[in-house]
Amino acid sequence: MNRTLQREMAKRLFDHIDAKSTDRAPAEMTLNEADYVDAAQAARERDAIRLRPSLAAASGELPAPGDFRTTWIAGVPVLVTRQEDGSVRAFRNVCRHRCATVVAAEAGNSKAFSCPYHGWTYVLDGALRVVPDGEDSFPALDPADNGLVELPVAQRHGLIWVRPTPDGPLDLAAYLGAEVDREIAELGLDDYHFLRGQTFEQPANWKLIMDGFLEVYHVRYLHPKTVGKITIGNVFIVDALGEHLRMASARKDIEKLRPDRENPAGEQPDILPGIILTYALMPTTVLVYVRDHIEVWSIQPHETDPTRCRITLRFLVPELPQTDKAKSYWERNWDTVVGAVHDEDWEMARRIQAGLDAASVNPMTLGRNELGLHHFHRHLAGMTGS
Repeated sequence: MNRTLQREMAKRLFDHIDAKSTDRAPAEMTLNEADYVDAAQAARERDAIRLRPSLAAASGELPAPGDFRTTWIAGVPVLVTRQEDGSVRAFRNVCRHRCATVVAAEAGNSKAFSCPYHGWTYVLDGALRVVPDGEDSFPALDPADNGLVELPVAQRHGLIWVRPTPDGPLDLAAYLGAEVDREIAELGLDDYHFLRGQTFEQPANWKLIMDGFLEVYHVRYLHPKTVGKITIGNVFIVDALGEHLRMASARKDIEKLRPDRENPAGEQPDILPGIILTYALMPTTVLVYVRDHIEVWSIQPHETDPTRCRITLRFLVPELPQTDKAKSYWERNWDTVVGAVHDEDWEMARRIQAGLDAASVNPMTLGRNELGLHHFHRHLAGMTGS
């Protein structure tokens, strides 16, 4: 990250620390409980998400030709495959015969994919190659018109993005915007390596999971023995970068990086080791830079149930571990992150979901210090027209 931006972020964070303040919205904002449980609202959100790029995989998850990854994006089953020439292609993971899911495995390597229902078989580029009893039972079928439905896909910054609607190309640079695109490049995301990933299904609306990433007001209370031990609660800077957000919170050891008051014109230390830097890429992706690794989170609504969602975490590291000591270090990191979110953040999301009442007329109130949530919910309302 360039020095000018780091100096600006450092000044704002240290000013907040000294003043015991944080970035704040002009006023509070209210939300409706029904938006987390209403089926019609959930359908509007899925429709809106399908029109935008969503994170489908890290490039490192598909290192070799024939590697594939399946996922769900706003209720659409997606298959991503690495081609023989090294490119990637994406498809609806749906057989053209009777709409069965073709590939059940989350990941693997294969030259062809056979539907388990009737054996229709597709190759890496989605083309239909085998139709059992085809000559006699499907004499009018043209295989060239019955391949898997292709979806727009793009690779950028070591990540693979898919739009689950097939119309038109995917312009990822335009989606990210110049500022986010430049800053992610400056973080060197392309040079990181995919270490591991996992998908979790939770009994909570997807917005509750996103909400947890967008403020640090809760850190002192919900995470006293985990994240709260290293993070200064309720100190946060938030900037809108086009439709997206850049957010930074301060680690408690940030004081080691405080500018020299005796020499204010001196060189500002690299602020990145003293902050947790988050990019919320609207509406379903979160990148979190945490000193020695990057967490990439994808939060997707369930295909039918507004009270459920799927969350995929991917760990990206500067270099893959080669020793038992290094492997143990990353295992502990992974366990710490997953333990904190599952037992604390997601447990709270589960409790909130259980208490929601679609008929309630009492609004939920977002404080001025929950500025990131203001942006997210206003942006989502604009996408859905609600």
